Amino acid sequence: TQSTWGRIISDNTGSPTPYLRRQSFTLAYREIAMSEMFETYEEDYCAYSTAISRKISDLPSQTREKGAILISEIEKDFSGADTSLKQMEMELRSLPPSVKASLQPKLQRFRGDVDSLRKDFKRVKTNFSSGAARDDLFAGRSTGEDFGGASADHRARLLDTTDKLRSGADKLEAAKRTALETEALGADIMVDLRSQRDTISRARNNVRDVDDNLTKARKTLTNMARRVVTNKLILGFIIALLLFMIIIILYFKFKN
Repeated sequence: TQSTWGRIISDNTGSPTPYLRRQSFTLAYREIAMSEMFETYEEDYCAYSTAISRKISDLPSQTREKGAILISEIEKDFSGADTSLKQMEMELRSLPPSVKASLQPKLQRFRGDVDSLRKDFKRVKTNFSSGAARDDLFAGRSTGEDFGGASADHRARLLDTTDKLRSGADKLEAAKRTALETEALGADIMVDLRSQRDTISRARNNVRDVDDNLTKARKTLTNMARRVVTNKLILGFIIALLLFMIIIILYFKFKN
């Protein structure tokens, strides 16, 4: 007798059943969808990386005010690039090992590129801040005493604005880190839930197989019980017939 698992895997000709073909199609479609999501996050990262490289090149030629705005934009782009890399990493966890092995080096290369851009940004930012401070110092010396107070007040407002921008950027970065950690935790929970769902699905299939086997066993026992009753009736009929024949023989014997 062919088992239930055998019926699921193949039919009488040995070819895959529609159930297995549907499962294979579903897995292939899921892999394609995950790969497309990874490519989407990769495009976002490339856009952020290109913008960061361009803005770092433009920073030395900017004025102090425009440079501060450009620095804030670069920091936001770095945050966006980190988010894209985190998304790619989480998407990579859900991909099959064969696909993951081909995409993992690309993700590591992207992280190396971001680290290199950060070093360049830190160097250019330091040089820009030093040059801006030197220009302010020379400007303060050349304006004379009449404009000394106004220049100092202007520098104080600029410093205060810069501090507020830096504080806001730090808070935004902390909020994004918290969101990414929460998202990573959610992704881990989804992976655990998917694993538990597969376990429950296998257990349900096993229970269905056991139920089928119990049904077959019940039918077999019922047929055996019917045969036992039938055999008993036949045996009783034969015994009764033999007794009847013995009585007839004895009757004619004693009569003669």
